[in-house]
Amino acid sequence: MSNVNSPKHYNQGSIECIDAIESAVVNLSGIEAYLVGNAIKYIWRHKQKGGVESLEKAIWHLERQIEVLIDKEDELEAQAEDDDYDDIYAAIYGHDDDFYNFIHSLKNSSQKNDKQLHDILESIAIALREPK
Repeated sequence: MSNVNSPKHYNQGSIECIDAIESAVVNLSGIEAYLVGNAIKYIWRHKQKGGVESLEKAIWHLERQIEVLIDKEDELEAQAEDDDYDDIYAAIYGHDDDFYNFIHSLKNSSQKNDKQLHDILESIAIALREPK
């Protein structure tokens, strides 16, 4: 084994680290694949190379991945709020059926918290003041 091809610190049993990483990130792309892959790499080799420092590097990559996921969740939440406002506008300025369907779904939505409900009602009030 050479330090370039199949180095000792990247082999555990019959599995090479790169093969494990490839399988672990198959459904990820971009920065997420990079961060998860590096975390695995540092954990994988910590006993043979780096010790605590390698584990600290793995933690750094995992914390960065958590930030990426939180940012994505925030973006999805913001998009969902935008979609709510689009639904409100369509319900008010669209057909009567749209409005009644929207009100029905609002009543049945248990996922709306008080702030979201307040924002929705405020949007309705603003839309009602606008000329059609």
